Amino acid sequence: MTANWPKPTHTFTLSAHNVSESLLFFESSIAHIRTSLTELELSPSYLMLTDANPGGETARRYGKAAKEANDLWPLTNGAGYQVEAARAYIEEYGSKGKHGHKIVEMLQERFGVVLGASSRPISITVPEALDRIHVLFSGVQAGIDEIDALWAALLPRVKAATETVEELQVAADRLGIVEPLIGRTRALALDLADRLTSDPLSVTAADGPALDVKVNDAITQVATARSGHDNLAKDLVRAAQLVANLRVLRSRAESARETTLEKIVEPSGLIRVPSGQIIDGPEGLASRLEKINGTGDDQEWIQRRSVLDMWLRTATKLNEQLERAEAANKGPLEKRDELRGRLQAYQAKAAGMGHAEDLELMGRFEDARSVLYTSPTDLSVAEVSLQELAARLRT
Repeated sequence: MTANWPKPTHTFTLSAHNVSESLLFFESSIAHIRTSLTELELSPSYLMLTDANPGGETARRYGKAAKEANDLWPLTNGAGYQVEAARAYIEEYGSKGKHGHKIVEMLQERFGVVLGASSRPISITVPEALDRIHVLFSGVQAGIDEIDALWAALLPRVKAATETVEELQVAADRLGIVEPLIGRTRALALDLADRLTSDPLSVTAADGPALDVKVNDAITQVATARSGHDNLAKDLVRAAQLVANLRVLRSRAESARETTLEKIVEPSGLIRVPSGQIIDGPEGLASRLEKINGTGDDQEWIQRRSVLDMWLRTATKLNEQLERAEAANKGPLEKRDELRGRLQAYQAKAAGMGHAEDLELMGRFEDARSVLYTSPTDLSVAEVSLQELAARLRT
C-alpha cells in the first residue's frame, strides 16, 4: 500500500497576494490527505505496525512512528476546520484588500490539537500541520513499504516450501525412512510463516533463499533415497526440484497479476496463470512424476528414462512459460515505479532551478504525485503528466 502523501508547505510564502491560490492548494492537500488516511487504515501492513509485538523488531523500528500516526486525523481535521472557515469568509466577503489579509491571518492563526501519541495539546497553524502530517506519513510509510516487500518476496516461498515438505514426508513414509532434513525444513517454514504474521521485520530477504536451500536439500535426500543406485537418480532429483520451483513460479506469477490488477488501471499485456491443477492436480506434473518414481524395480530402466524425458520437456516448457508470465505481470508495476523515479528527479530539478515557489508548477507536481501514488494508478495519465512537466522544466 502506498498512500498519496501531501507535499510539504514550507516551499512558498503565504501572503494576501496569493491567498486564493494558497487556499485552493490547502483544500486540495487536505482532500488528498483524507483519502490517504482512509487507505492507510485499510492496509494490512499498517495494521501490522499498529499491532506489532512490543518486544519485536517491527515494534522496535516502527512502533514510535505507528503510535505517532494516531495524530494524523486530529491534525487533518484541525487544519480542515481552519481552511473551511477561511473558505466561508471568502464566500461572504471576498479575498481583496483587507479581506485578503484577514484570510491570511485565519490560515496562519494557531489552533489547538490534542495529540494522541503524547496526550498533550499543541498550538499549530495550517502550514505547520501539513508539514507535520508529511513527516508522520513518511515515517509510517517506510515501515509499510518494508513489510509489503517482505510479504511479496517470502510468503509465496513459504507456501510452496510447506507443500513440498508435506509431499516429501509422504514419500519418506512410503519408503520407510526417517529423513531429518524434512523436519528441519518444516520447522524453518513454520517459523518464517509465524514471524511474517507476528513480527515481519525480524525476517530478512535472505531468509527466502535460505529456505529454498533447505527445501532443495530435503528434496535431494529423499529423491536420492528413493532412486537408490538407479541411473535415473540425477534426473529424478532435478525433476523434484523443478516441481518445487514451478510451484514458486506459478504462485509468484499469479500474485504479480493480482497485484497489478489491483494497483494499475486497465493494465495491458498481463498473462493469465494456469491453475495449480497443472502441477498438483490428479494428472498434474507432481502426480505424473510420482508415478515415474513409483515404477517397480522390475521395469526396464529405459522405459522409465523415456517417460521421464517426456516429463522433463513438458515441465521445462511450463517453467519458461511461468517465467514469462511473471515478467509480463510485473511489467506495469515496474513501469509505475520507473515513473515515480522520474517524478522525484523532476522535483529535484525544479528545486535546483529555483522553482520551489511556483505554485502552478507545484500544483502540477501534486497532480502527478496524486496519479502515481493513488491506487489504482493510470499509467497513461501519469506518463502524459510527466511529459508535460518535462516540457515545462525545459522552457
